[in-house]
Amino acid sequence: MKRFLIAIVCAAMVFSVSAQGKKAPKVNYVNATELTMLGKMCNTTNPYHRMEVANVEGISKTEAKLLKQASGLAIAFKTNASAITVKAKYGSASSWGPYAPLVATTGFSLFIKDDNGEWTWAAAKAHKLAPGAKTLEALSKPLPIIRGLVKGEKECILYLPLYSELTNLEIGVNEGATIEALPNPFKYNIAVFGSSFTHGSCASGPALTWPAFLARATGWHLCSFGMSGNSKLQPYLGE
Repeated sequence: MKRFLIAIVCAAMVFSVSAQGKKAPKVNYVNATELTMLGKMCNTTNPYHRMEVANVEGISKTEAKLLKQASGLAIAFKTNASAITVKAKYGSASSWGPYAPLVATTGFSLFIKDDNGEWTWAAAKAHKLAPGAKTLEALSKPLPIIRGLVKGEKECILYLPLYSELTNLEIGVNEGATIEALPNPFKYNIAVFGSSFTHGSCASGPALTWPAFLARATGWHLCSFGMSGNSKLQPYLGE
């Protein structure tokens, strides 16, 4: 019995040393601003804001905060990668508790066009951390979105968090893979204004708001100005 236990301990030590010796796969990142932004209608200083909110007469702090959140925004690209990772920096991150899971409030959702030309769900991921000022740095660590993708070039749309403000975003692919901008797959520019359900309340992921659903179903480029609890036909939004 003693010899058996010694053998187990030795095997565990060998396994531990072997695991430590393995290097993590290298990831090459590209800034998302070099790819194609979807869901965007206004030019903004921060590319992940939906509207420039500084010096807008009449806008409230709550409305400004909501319009800084990335709801409805997405990045379109094509890649031959087998693995995709994101690395984001957050200016703020909100939690809606029972109204939306972490993957909707602070996470990302990936859709890939299939052989029939349909945008198909591939993955949705978020860090398992409650949003808040104390966790912003931890939320900014690399987040693997998907592994084991089939060979060949793929057209992708990565949807951004519904209730978070991003200050930077990088998309990473495995070493040796390519990633480049995909021309906007949608036509027209249609502004969508609404309250909670337009913004993403109760959506189970960033790609599952009704404007995102409708865009994929129709091929129209819907730009969401949803603001939870603040759909009041504000004149400055009309302008």
